[in-house]
Amino acid sequence: QCNTSGFGGRGMTKAEADSLVKSDPNIVIQTNETTSNSPVQFNVTKPPFNDIRVRQAAALLFDQNKLIQLAGDGYYKDYMGNVNLQWSLPLDQLKKMPIYAGVTQADVAKAKALLTEAGYPNGLDLEYIMADRYATGLPVSSTGKMNLLMEGGLFRFTSKVLQYPTVWTPTVRGGNFLITDGAIIKPVYDPVFQLSLYILGDVENTMGLNDPQVNSLYQQVMTTVDPVKRKQVTDHLHLR
Repeated sequence: QCNTSGFGGRGMTKAEADSLVKSDPNIVIQTNETTSNSPVQFNVTKPPFNDIRVRQAAALLFDQNKLIQLAGDGYYKDYMGNVNLQWSLPLDQLKKMPIYAGVTQADVAKAKALLTEAGYPNGLDLEYIMADRYATGLPVSSTGKMNLLMEGGLFRFTSKVLQYPTVWTPTVRGGNFLITDGAIIKPVYDPVFQLSLYILGDVENTMGLNDPQVNSLYQQVMTTVDPVKRKQVTDHLHLR
């Protein structure tokens, strides 16, 4: 029997699990869902992502379906806001969002126009920093895969691995990065614990997001007792 802590503690990738089973057919791999997630975080407080046109271009070129299959080895799940589907947007509603439709040539052309207007006609070369504890464990951390996830070749990534937590944590929390990722472990299924990532002042809001409407909706989620009304406010916040 081999126990591994999984996501945040450098669990096995699908390739490693398959190889292990192949080496010994008596080995059984058991997978379990987790509240952990690995958000790709763009620093919106400094160029280029402080320009909404650059963020819009990135959104147009990001393929969520590829993320599920490529970066997540097929194990990632579709949800918004919380692994507990009680608080997530309904899957049929989630699937209607543009990132699930696939990237079209029109999307690439629009993204290029937005980047040109923002002063980046040739696209962007970006440094993607990651914590050393996640660099081999999180499939999304591969800059090769990140380049594949962003269609059109307009966002090009190179990687830099920083020691965790002594270097990565102060670097990210100090805002000295453009793009990063890291495991966010929220053991409680209540929506506020996941949504706090987007609230100004939260220690994990390293992106520097500050949207007054989001902050207001979050406060409503925090203070609404009726579960039906709380779900409605939570859905509104997700869509925001």
